[in-house]
Amino acid sequence: MLFVRRFLRPSGFVSLACLMAWSVPPLTQAAVEPRPTALYATSENPSESAARLVDRGLERYRVGDYPQAIALWEDALEFPLTAEDTAIVLGNLAAASQQLGRLQEAVFRWEQALEIVRSQPDAEEQIAQILTEQSQAYDAMGQHQRAIRLLQEALTLAETTGDRATQVAIHGGLGNAYWSLGRYEDAIDAHETSLDLARPLGLDVFVTTALNNLGTVAQDMGQLEEALACYRRALTIREKELAPNHPDLALSLNNL
Repeated sequence: MLFVRRFLRPSGFVSLACLMAWSVPPLTQAAVEPRPTALYATSENPSESAARLVDRGLERYRVGDYPQAIALWEDALEFPLTAEDTAIVLGNLAAASQQLGRLQEAVFRWEQALEIVRSQPDAEEQIAQILTEQSQAYDAMGQHQRAIRLLQEALTLAETTGDRATQVAIHGGLGNAYWSLGRYEDAIDAHETSLDLARPLGLDVFVTTALNNLGTVAQDMGQLEEALACYRRALTIREKELAPNHPDLALSLNNL
């Protein structure tokens, strides 16, 4: 989940790109420049200085320069920030650390963000989203049962707030954790729920992720025809929305 600073009002607490990381292997999407100087440290408005650093970090993150993004966001934390904005920057740091495979660091940053958000009123939606992201790190570390516990807590909160997009990610995460534990029937149920929730959202990327996940589980169960059917359905959708040379399309073709 890549957090966007609230100064500019984000389109959503959970980015679509990070939700797509719920694909199970081999479909999982990923997740050194010198530390930059805080270029806006002399600005008259400290919060605006931090905001610019966060923006620059987002630019570096989007092009895959995660070390530089981390450096910029760490600089942003040197400024006086509200609790909400501090949690957002910590979430960004967790996302970048996870992309670099620094899972322990990601978990620590998520925990810091969670501690702040839990102290805020009416923060159930954000708590659910953070728990969902943190669970992904634990799952990648092989701590599947812990990931499941976090996801179950997140699901209770997401259902209370009606956050459907996060529910899609939660069920996808549960499916991946069950898959890792060899609980294939539970994995199928979770991914089918994710698919059913994703369709009404009108966002094909959610649907293709769920289909690919279902295909992977079916393949591991030896149900090759079912797996191919899922992969083909996902590919048909991807072909409509992606350029022929897009790496995600190549990934879908590789499944066939």
